[in-house]
Amino acid sequence: FDTQEEEGGWLVWLLRAGEQPEELRLVQDNQLTITTNRAALAAGIVASAGVGIRTAMHLEDSPLGRKQAPVPWRMLRQLLSPCQRKEIWASALTDMPGRSSTVNTVHLKRSPDRAKAEDVSGCLVVQLALQLATLPAEPLRHPVRPFQVQFEGEDEVSRDVRRCPRCGTLFERMAGCDTIACCQFGADGCRGSRCPHPGGCGHRFSFSESLAVAPFQQAMQGSAADLEESAITFSVPNSQCSGAPCRDTLLLDPQPQGVERGTARELHVGLGRLFGVVLRASGGDASLCLPVAFNPIMWRRLMGQQLTMEQLALADTPGCQSLGQLEKLLDAEAEFEAAKEFLPCATQNLKGEAVPVPTPRGSDGTLATLDDLKQFIAKAKAIRLAEQDAVVGAVCQGLRQVVPLGALRLLFEPAEVEEMVCGESRIDAQLLVKKTKVTGPCSEVVALHAKMLSTWLEGADVEHRRAFVKFVFGRQRLPSGDDWRMEVFVKEGPGFPAARQCSTQLQLPQYETYEAFAADLQAAITASEAADAAGEPAVGAAAVAAA
Repeated sequence: FDTQEEEGGWLVWLLRAGEQPEELRLVQDNQLTITTNRAALAAGIVASAGVGIRTAMHLEDSPLGRKQAPVPWRMLRQLLSPCQRKEIWASALTDMPGRSSTVNTVHLKRSPDRAKAEDVSGCLVVQLALQLATLPAEPLRHPVRPFQVQFEGEDEVSRDVRRCPRCGTLFERMAGCDTIACCQFGADGCRGSRCPHPGGCGHRFSFSESLAVAPFQQAMQGSAADLEESAITFSVPNSQCSGAPCRDTLLLDPQPQGVERGTARELHVGLGRLFGVVLRASGGDASLCLPVAFNPIMWRRLMGQQLTMEQLALADTPGCQSLGQLEKLLDAEAEFEAAKEFLPCATQNLKGEAVPVPTPRGSDGTLATLDDLKQFIAKAKAIRLAEQDAVVGAVCQGLRQVVPLGALRLLFEPAEVEEMVCGESRIDAQLLVKKTKVTGPCSEVVALHAKMLSTWLEGADVEHRRAFVKFVFGRQRLPSGDDWRMEVFVKEGPGFPAARQCSTQLQLPQYETYEAFAADLQAAITASEAADAAGEPAVGAAAVAAA
């Protein structure tokens, strides 16, 4: 059977074979006749799928994937259960040659000044990635001890004191507070990326979770904070567009400020190796993940899949819509003639920078014909779709030195790999309700408001749930592990929803109708997001109660 056929070839044939009668007679070129039943055929298909994936791993191992029409090997994973895919993945990790018992030590230095500097060269994750990029790859393949971490100039501290994982600032726990913000304003007063963070770096962490966190885990947590809060990454254009998808996601900056061009590639190779370490070492341990909200287009390219303009819109809806408006002029010559002197000569990249598009132009510098416009659109699309290729290619180069990249691509979807590297991103409404304790003046009020909150959470989409978690918890994702809870306190009298992020408490006035509750809660979340963006204390409906 021809595996190169666009329709899927023999894979489609095998999938359809299950629709046939119980007894099947399979004939290939009138030379081979096999009589079997459906159960035996299904077992054979599953076994063949595992062999096929193992055989085809090397075909999907290039950093940026295959640009031609993909061979339908990825269809094989549809025939395998999640457990079977994990078994093949574990076998591929074990079979990757060169695992070493040697453990290298990474030396890191952290301080609030380094964490807050606009020049990212001193950031914890930059120090870590650049050192990982130069280490031998074999020790990094160790599933338990890929490398050791030593923080320079830091002494042991007592159990009542914690260090900020990102900058090393010491904190002593205050009664009732578990969420710590590395900032003089505290967890409730710190206003995110626009806050000056006096006395610290602004990183938020759990005091109780950090009880048994070793230097290795501290380095991972600090690196995740750097990826979210420093200039190593940038917010996608959709973050400025109300109603656009994936507004709270990030992309890696191809050229971070303060990092030389050659060093930037080395940095991204080191980040790829760090991703590989997480894939090997986490084993379901959430403390080893990098909880960063990267945009889906990065994971799709990392998995070797080509982008379309519809997928690029997950990061830049306005930019894709602009090119779509230009395409409409191809069918409206009169409108083109009237507008051509105003048409652009460049396109904007994901960072909002103008990128020239080389196309033929008239003597007045405008697009002279519809063919010129067509060329401009085609080249602009090619530029936009390839924007992240250099940085993702470098990340893949480092990743494939630690894990079998081809096996990763054949066995998992991009969203599954994101969860393996960054942890669970889905906000489970039922889990959140289960972990919520509601208190109030009487049992009837408690039951009513518990039902209102449960209804709102279960009816909210992904974006609204994430916004709610950020409003109450001060973070994008739910805490790891099982030792956490959210408190809801219903007070007597009127007022507005407010959050005490240091104790993950939502304070509510009494409501008589669900409609009033939902409107006020959404208004509070929206106002809090606006205050975060402006770097100002929240007021009015989104007032965040002082601890």
